[in-house]
Amino acid sequence: MLSGLLSTSSSTIVDYESLTSKSFTVDVTVTDGTDTDTYSTFTVNVIEVNEAPVFGSTIYYVSGNEGNAGESFSSPGFVVTDPDVSASQSYTVDCPAIAMDSTTGAVTLSGTYDLDVVGTASVLTCIATVSDGELTDTTQLIVTINDVNDHIPSFAHASYTLYTTIYGNVGDTIGSIAATDGDLGINGAISYTLDQTSLNESYFGVTGTGNLYINRFLTSFGDGTYFSFSANVTDYGGLTDTADINVVVYATTTVPTTSTTERYATFFEYPPNIAWFTVFCMTAVTATAAFSYLAYAHGFLRQLTCEDLKSVFRVKKKRKVIKRRHRKKIRDLGHGQRELNRGVTFASTDITKHINTKI
Repeated sequence: MLSGLLSTSSSTIVDYESLTSKSFTVDVTVTDGTDTDTYSTFTVNVIEVNEAPVFGSTIYYVSGNEGNAGESFSSPGFVVTDPDVSASQSYTVDCPAIAMDSTTGAVTLSGTYDLDVVGTASVLTCIATVSDGELTDTTQLIVTINDVNDHIPSFAHASYTLYTTIYGNVGDTIGSIAATDGDLGINGAISYTLDQTSLNESYFGVTGTGNLYINRFLTSFGDGTYFSFSANVTDYGGLTDTADINVVVYATTTVPTTSTTERYATFFEYPPNIAWFTVFCMTAVTATAAFSYLAYAHGFLRQLTCEDLKSVFRVKKKRKVIKRRHRKKIRDLGHGQRELNRGVTFASTDITKHINTKI
């Protein structure tokens, strides 16, 4: 080179780590085309230059469960290339919710992470960095945090005492035994069951919201009847809780209406009335049947002949005739003077000589 500047080849990369020898002996010759001169031999030493570590991918993924600090996640599997063989790398991440082992890149939770807190993200997008102490490289790290069933559903009380009347209808709600579960999402879905084995019948039911209702009529039970059974609540993951249920049935002469007031029970709404009314009806029917049978058996109805009926009608007719004559007599008496004048005619004023009577 005309300037005498020594440089590396333009076609060959000088890589310190791949060189077998790191020192070279160089002889320099100069010429003007006619004469030539040779400089003394000198040595060229290739020294190592720090090169940056490089991630093998632009994005990595890890996943793990929600929980307390130290909860381990899957390995991100970082692949890092560093030309400097003797160099050591360290890792960091910029998401506060997770911690990264500086040597291995392993991911854990840095503190308690609860997806059951509203607004808590289940996917984090972080930036992971690798450094050799001087130079760095970065990659994207996607952290997926799984929701786990870490809350047990629970009843508000260990036992419940509920009350209803014998007039309750099937489907009527008699109380609530609703339970709670700290999990959100599918793990917070709960269902209820009743264990009524000791009752031999399913007198009660429970809705999906924990409302206890009447499943069979209770009118056959007396005042103070006591039902004792248990209720279970189970979440989607199989965690469960149990509570004791006591239902007291009492009798009353009033029947609850759709409003908040009560009314008097009607005649047939009071069970004892139904019983004696039924007996009364049966007795009346039996008596009527017996009377009819006796009347027929003793010929009472058969002894009524046509002559008997005619005589009855004749008596009524005579009474009517007499009644009409009586009215005529009264009318004649009321007009006696006029009839007397009409019935008697005097031919002469001398009544001693001639009396012509016209009747």
